[in-house]
Amino acid sequence: MQVTGVTASSATTVYGTGSAAATRVEGQTITYGSGTFTVAKDGTSPSDALVAGNQTATNARFKFTAQNESFTLTELFLKLASGKSAAVDSAILKDGSTVLATLPFGTNADSDSNNVTDSVAFTGLTVVVPANSSKVLTVDLDLADVSTNFSTTGLALQLTVDEMKFLSSAGTETTDATPGIGGTNPAGNTQIVFKGYPLITSDNAGLSGTFTNLSTTDLYKWKVKATGGSLAIKQFKFAVSFTDVNTQDLKVDQFTLFKGALNITGDVTMREESGNSVESTTHSVSESTDGADVLFIAWDDDKEDTIGSGEEVTYTLKGVPAGFNSVSGSKDSVAFTLVADNEESAGVVRKFIARDATLNTLELGATVGLTTGDLSDLIWSDVSSTAHDPDETAAGSGSGDWHDGYLVEQLNLSSKAWSL
Repeated sequence: MQVTGVTASSATTVYGTGSAAATRVEGQTITYGSGTFTVAKDGTSPSDALVAGNQTATNARFKFTAQNESFTLTELFLKLASGKSAAVDSAILKDGSTVLATLPFGTNADSDSNNVTDSVAFTGLTVVVPANSSKVLTVDLDLADVSTNFSTTGLALQLTVDEMKFLSSAGTETTDATPGIGGTNPAGNTQIVFKGYPLITSDNAGLSGTFTNLSTTDLYKWKVKATGGSLAIKQFKFAVSFTDVNTQDLKVDQFTLFKGALNITGDVTMREESGNSVESTTHSVSESTDGADVLFIAWDDDKEDTIGSGEEVTYTLKGVPAGFNSVSGSKDSVAFTLVADNEESAGVVRKFIARDATLNTLELGATVGLTTGDLSDLIWSDVSSTAHDPDETAAGSGSGDWHDGYLVEQLNLSSKAWSL
């Protein structure tokens, strides 16, 4: 050890045993780092999802991390995008299962005296985070009942940490307007609020996967459950892929649709990619130059299929294959997949039904009476308008409570393949 004086009378270097440099022993170097306190979205936050209104749902979890010293969180300022809090009655801040505070959303002033709408300011907190550790706080949202004029259906809720206030171990108070790592404002994932929403699952376990040419076959089975509220279904779409080993014309036609044991083919029209009906032998779902086709199942003009709240129904798609064969042990095959590929993102979810004037298939548009809209695969409604209407004709009234397959769980469903 070496000790060097720092005053006039002690400015003499003193060594341990032996004063030669060769006998010195260097001690441990100690580096001091200032403390930091940051917040980030925790990995246990709920994923992007659909949620039903009129319930309390966990929206986000935020992890607060203290480095080098302990900190105490005293205030937390959260916000939603403008207008989105119309779907929320209050925010509930929790430490584990302990409720720290419950507050309604409103207009609150931040540290720069800016009035922030759709925000909530939790004050009077004493959340201690010890040095070199983290604490996760949960934010639940008490969701409002979706309005009957569909104005609050489809609102996307994503919480952002606008700022936070905290005390250091020395009692110094700091307000941080960019408290995320790297000077950011961390946000949770997105939840979209509906009166109810569909849960769609495949139900093909009992289907063999082998069929006979010119014989009616149960090709695909799927279940739809109404979660949180009643639903209306207007359209499904299947992607259909063919594998042709014998260069013959593979096709499937004479499609029928069952709901449970009830044949509901008379309520729908089933079309291939060019818009032709495939319920007879006149047109079919067939392989094209790319070996694929599509099948739209759409309820007719003023019709829809309703599913009561909590009810689960099973649909069965049937059809007649033709032209399938096998060559040297290889077999022709066809596979059906229930899809939702052409869907909009959060915030573009309340729409009217439009009928494409060329293909005669259903789409979704921004206003009533359109003859073209945005291509959509799944079309469903949470029946959140008292004027709910499945009409899609240009002269029809329609209603703007129709949605696409964005964030509908399980989609795309697994494929079901068939061969001889």
